[in-house]
Amino acid sequence: MTQFSLILLAALGVANAAEPDTATRQTSSIGYASVAEALSDLKENPENSVRVQEGWTIIDDRKNSAIWSFSPEGHPAYPAAVKRTIFERDGHIYVDMKALCQAKKEPCDELIEQFKALNEQMRQHMQQQAGG
Repeated sequence: MTQFSLILLAALGVANAAEPDTATRQTSSIGYASVAEALSDLKENPENSVRVQEGWTIIDDRKNSAIWSFSPEGHPAYPAAVKRTIFERDGHIYVDMKALCQAKKEPCDELIEQFKALNEQMRQHMQQQAGG
């Protein structure tokens, strides 16, 4: 997960810092009814870049300044989607995270805790790069 976190950190460093868009679909916290629907829709958008890193599908949604992470098959929290939006307000960097995990509660809770830790690492790194 360390290499994965560094790759996400690098990817987020190039994402535009902006206020997050409000999703028009309010079927879940991520704006989609299912993880599969989110993955399919995001992959179809030619403006998004899609890559697979250590089994995870990572989608850079630059239009919305968001990085999406989809758990791989075989992961305890599969299927899961985590949407992280980076924005700056009053000189501070923030990470807004929304997730939809359709696995059992325990692996989903563990996944969220892992992403919270990654978010804090990214936020601190980006804040340092911004000079704050």
